[in-house]
Amino acid sequence: MSPTVADLLLALTDLLFLARIRAAAEALGLTVERATTPEEVLKRAQATRPAAIIFDLHEKRLDPLRTLAEVKANASLRGIRTIGYFSHVRDDVRERALRAGCDLVLPRSVFVAQLVERLSEIAADRTRAPSVE
Repeated sequence: MSPTVADLLLALTDLLFLARIRAAAEALGLTVERATTPEEVLKRAQATRPAAIIFDLHEKRLDPLRTLAEVKANASLRGIRTIGYFSHVRDDVRERALRAGCDLVLPRSVFVAQLVERLSEIAADRTRAPSVE
């Protein structure tokens, strides 16, 4: 039996952002999973092998910087693309996320403006990737 595959894993609790990202992703044919604790992020990432994990870098409940570092330290997960968004007034969060291994760190406003573009890249990468058997 092959593992379950999800295109996106959303590490966030904000229901408005969840709905916005989910709607954009599903319009592009991407499947979405959500995790609301650090343990759940790691467990779902292992189980679903998402193409990308999107982190709200200010979500205290998720401890995103530590969770990002754990994803990138795990040999079976480190290849998963990670995207984090943060409040533009907290450039220290950007720097810490990059040090933790986040592949792309964007201010929240830029993330929203580029959401469809970024998700389209993930969708294009997913269609080029070989299927998991």
